[in-house]
Amino acid sequence: MAEVLITLGIIGIIAAMTLPQLIKNYKQHEIEVRLQKSYSMISQAFLSAQAKHGEINDWPEWDNAEQILTNYIVPEFTFVKNYKTEGKYGNNICFEKGYFSGSSDEHKLQYGWLNGTHISNPFYTGVTASIQLPDGSCLALNPNETPNTLEMHNRLIAIDLNGSSKSPNRAGYDLFFFSVDKNTIKPTCINQTKEYIERNCDKNIAVSGFCCAAKIATDGWKIKYW
Repeated sequence: MAEVLITLGIIGIIAAMTLPQLIKNYKQHEIEVRLQKSYSMISQAFLSAQAKHGEINDWPEWDNAEQILTNYIVPEFTFVKNYKTEGKYGNNICFEKGYFSGSSDEHKLQYGWLNGTHISNPFYTGVTASIQLPDGSCLALNPNETPNTLEMHNRLIAIDLNGSSKSPNRAGYDLFFFSVDKNTIKPTCINQTKEYIERNCDKNIAVSGFCCAAKIATDGWKIKYW
């Protein structure tokens, strides 16, 4: 009996040591699969829309995110829920519970960067529109032609893999960024140097996580930064 108890104790210790890593590996794999699926689905939607309406650069409503999603992208899916553009400090993406992107009430901020610090206003709520896709993920589009402090925000696409009402709502975990590059959807930063991508997907650096989709893609669609 004593031997059995000792054996069970050893098994319990081993399980306690290995279980967290197994859970982490499972979550990473789940994100890797969902990110590839969402990227493929969204890329295909934009390609199909171009086949009907011409190249993205020629879309007349390109400066209006709401019109782009309504006229070009929504018809490529069987069912989506449309979220219109909001004024400054209005709702963020695919969100219905009064969260907003301003800095005056930080506990209500919707998203965080990779290290957990609040994202105050990454989506330019005054011009950003979003749709909830059939799988529950959220696609947000900002057509701004003028880059700002976060580089390459020109024609920015944000994807929340599990929807904005589910945690963790953090860049590099369930929130990823893409951009339009020559009529093609690509992970934001994908054309930058390895060092640039690494720096912008480093959990030890503030305001980091913007380039994590690019890092995952360049790492063979594997998450190596958690």
